[in-house]
Amino acid sequence: MAGEDPAKESPWLACRPPKVGAMIQANKASVVTEFHKDTLEVRNMELEYHLLVFDRISSISALLAGFASTAMQVEVPSSQPLLKTGYLLSAAIALGAHLLVVVVSTMCTMWGPGHALRGQDTSHVETAVEVLEVARRTMELFFFFGLICYFLSCILLVCLLFDMKGKVLVCSIFGVTMVWLCWKVAKIRRVLTPERFTSGHINFHRVKSVSELMGNAAMAGERGVSTGFASDICSPAVTTAAPKRTASGKSRGPTASYWESRVPVPPADRESCEEGSVAAARSLLQSQATQTGTRTPHRFAVTKKVVSSNVRFVFFAGLEGTGHHFWQELLRRLSISHSADLSQELFNRQHGSLFSSTDERGREDLAEHVVELMSETQKNLSSVPGCNVVALNVGGTTYPSGMMSYPNFGGPDRLIQNPDMFTLAKLAEAAGIDLRIVLLTRHPASLVRSELARSYEKDLTHAVRKVSMTMALLSEQLDLLDPAYVTCWTYEDPMARISHLLSFMGLCEEDPDQVRQIIKEIYQPSNHSTLSNSLRESLDTGVQFHQHLLTKWCTNDIAHH
Repeated sequence: MAGEDPAKESPWLACRPPKVGAMIQANKASVVTEFHKDTLEVRNMELEYHLLVFDRISSISALLAGFASTAMQVEVPSSQPLLKTGYLLSAAIALGAHLLVVVVSTMCTMWGPGHALRGQDTSHVETAVEVLEVARRTMELFFFFGLICYFLSCILLVCLLFDMKGKVLVCSIFGVTMVWLCWKVAKIRRVLTPERFTSGHINFHRVKSVSELMGNAAMAGERGVSTGFASDICSPAVTTAAPKRTASGKSRGPTASYWESRVPVPPADRESCEEGSVAAARSLLQSQATQTGTRTPHRFAVTKKVVSSNVRFVFFAGLEGTGHHFWQELLRRLSISHSADLSQELFNRQHGSLFSSTDERGREDLAEHVVELMSETQKNLSSVPGCNVVALNVGGTTYPSGMMSYPNFGGPDRLIQNPDMFTLAKLAEAAGIDLRIVLLTRHPASLVRSELARSYEKDLTHAVRKVSMTMALLSEQLDLLDPAYVTCWTYEDPMARISHLLSFMGLCEEDPDQVRQIIKEIYQPSNHSTLSNSLRESLDTGVQFHQHLLTKWCTNDIAHH
């Protein structure tokens, strides 16, 4: 209504900064994050260098260890016990040194990258590089020590087996070779080794002053940067940094964020921000659920116009743990096609793709290529009689595109590695194909425990936040689409409306009874204990979005088709 206070109309508006400020905050976060990523890339280059050295010296050490082991089996005369003892001792030391190099190099190669990749924060990368550097230097010393012992054992073996003339000839050759080898190694080392090494380690904390930059005292750099960094950035305007004092003891004022210094939020409103946001979320979901049945096509961002009874493209949209692997096994037993090229253009872990690219110009080219592949696949299958279904994800070989779940794969950018149903629907209409989206749902409590059980997340708080955030993202994307695009499948009741699902996807030749039998063979029900009170409260937002998805897409979706 005109003249009413917008803050009273929506609890969010009292806490939300202006759009321009949001852009400045986003730019600040982008600069910090980009610098954070760049420094990690430098450390990753150091990590790869150490692994390359381990690979080379372990290969040569394995060869020399085999030679030394064979040398110990040679029968030598016992007439010269002193030479025989020296020979066996040098051969044994050479074998032990090279075996040590092989074993330590193998362990470092196996566990070093895993420690850096799967650690909670950047300290694991620093630790991995430091440990590998120390181990590399030590193994280089053992490698050259074992090489010298191997040469010495060869010389002693010659002294034991050959006559005087043979001893002088062979020992001279070995001696010249050893001197020449030591000289070349010293020369190459002197030329290629800098006087002073430069490490990728940053002596100061790379985001030491992030609390001042983002206006959030809870993000102090002394505690490091963890996977909660992005979550902490989301609310810079409702926190106040501690005031600085001069040498005279006078306060210079708070190092507040941009919006606190220019658009201050009253203390009462600041304290009620969190409660207001939760209430607004519930209010929004309730209003959306109420309006589900009355929404008209012209209000959708994308309206479904293409319908085909011959060729359909299916995408399975859902969070991790909602049943992607179940559907992969089910589709493997059904008559369904899969385009690896199209899936990799949508998401590719090895290089840029539509859902993973951060380059907007590159995304335009990728979008055009996706439309071309869709049209080409449609054209190739349109001449094939019967019902043809193409799975855009979960079908066939999933690497390097993955299951395309929400989120897809791990890594530092995990929370932004999500599919985009809005973009996919627009491209489908541009290509003139019949896109169908199967929404996979599962209770948030089961998703959280699945995240922890499979070690996708090690911290309960992070798992709860990730499930709530990604479920909200998926819900908002689907709300932009015409309901004719979407149908629903629930993990807790896998056989519900199987006939409708098969018809929706275009699997007209499949027997529903046979599909139910396959489901009985491959389905693994959830086995989760009752929720604790604290977990139930933490998951309240995720539960609300889950209920919204069920109400809109699982209760009324048959009426939309």
